[in-house]
Amino acid sequence: MLIKNFQAESIQKALDQVKREFGNQAVIMKTDIVRERGQKLFSVTAARDTQAPAAEQPTVPPKSQRLVATVPELTPNNPALEAVLIDLLVPELLTSDAQQLFAALREHDVDHQTALSIARRLHHGDEGEHDVLTILSALTPPRTQLPNDCRCVAIVGPPGVGKSSVLAKVATRQVFSQGRKVQLTTLDNFRPTAEAEISNLADILGFVHERRKAVDEKGDQLLLVDTEGITPGDSDALKVLGKSLAELGAHYTVLVLSATASWRNNRRNMSFFDDLSIDALVVTGLDLTMQCGTLLNLSAGNYPPLLGVTESRMPTSLIGDFDVRTHADKLLGGEYGQ
Repeated sequence: MLIKNFQAESIQKALDQVKREFGNQAVIMKTDIVRERGQKLFSVTAARDTQAPAAEQPTVPPKSQRLVATVPELTPNNPALEAVLIDLLVPELLTSDAQQLFAALREHDVDHQTALSIARRLHHGDEGEHDVLTILSALTPPRTQLPNDCRCVAIVGPPGVGKSSVLAKVATRQVFSQGRKVQLTTLDNFRPTAEAEISNLADILGFVHERRKAVDEKGDQLLLVDTEGITPGDSDALKVLGKSLAELGAHYTVLVLSATASWRNNRRNMSFFDDLSIDALVVTGLDLTMQCGTLLNLSAGNYPPLLGVTESRMPTSLIGDFDVRTHADKLLGGEYGQ
């Protein structure tokens, strides 16, 4: 068997080299991107059986005749292979503007299928869409609000994502904007200072701090519950929390995610906490990251709706909407920032 590596400035040219030398007997063994003297090259390693008859040198049509008019759907059974194929092969079939958009989205942690879907819209100019920000603005995650009859809200999530800060922001909005009475409590029995932090927060903001863990179904107070940060994989801790939440009675569960975490980790967090019947999401830390692909990824899948996003960890700041135009630099790079 003859094995040879072919390199070119585009994947199409590398594949053309393989076809010219090995003909239809070629077997693609590996594709990669390499750098030589600072230049990015596409690398294809191919093999051919030396016993096979030599193929005639094919006539390569002009590049204009080789361009594919539409970007194909790729649905291999292996998700990892699918990502590689999309990242290496599909961008070569897009227009230059769509290629640039696809690369920027992938660099900023947008899932490969979501990035391809967005780039396709620019490539085809669907419905006359040629403006990147206009396309992205239509892809924000679905929003929701706390139900008017909600009596209890539990804030859950992994450690360090800002659950206590989110609790304070929800409390502030309910008291000063909605005119509701708020009570604070905690189910965090792991940190010795958790109870003191909730008590101090209640004192600072003038809220009621309740040690009891029951919902007053007849009153108009809103009980906000802080919880222990649970690391994904700690199933025992999740079961204990689930039982404690069940003892509260009817409650609305908000999962807090961090924009500083990768989409892979956030997706894992959502899957892990799904047993708690998550009603809504809050994404924190937009001021601490230059990648917020998680927000676009949430719009493309069957995930809980977004209660809002937050930047500052100060309790007085609000949980607001995600504005693509405001955060364009965190999705596409500095040139799109407004």
